Amino acid sequence: MLSFQQNEMMISENVTRELRALANYASRELDLWIKEQILIVRELATSKILIEGLSLENQPQINKFIKPQKAVELYLKSVHKRLKQYWN
Repeated sequence: MLSFQQNEMMISENVTRELRALANYASRELDLWIKEQILIVRELATSKILIEGLSLENQPQINKFIKPQKAVELYLKSVHKRLKQYWN
């Protein structure tokens, strides 16, 4: 009877240890994924097109073919498409 209880306790301890290890692994993977997503958002938010387009919106055309406002609009549409991939 004592041997059965010892085995049961040992199995329970092993399962607990394995669950903790898996939870730690999952936590690290989630942290990495979140950091990657933050970098992507920062990259999108600090785009040269976006910054210049917003700061020069009221100035004369920079490019003969595309107004800054149109460039920002096109950029934001492409960002929206890219972000949709992550949320679907």
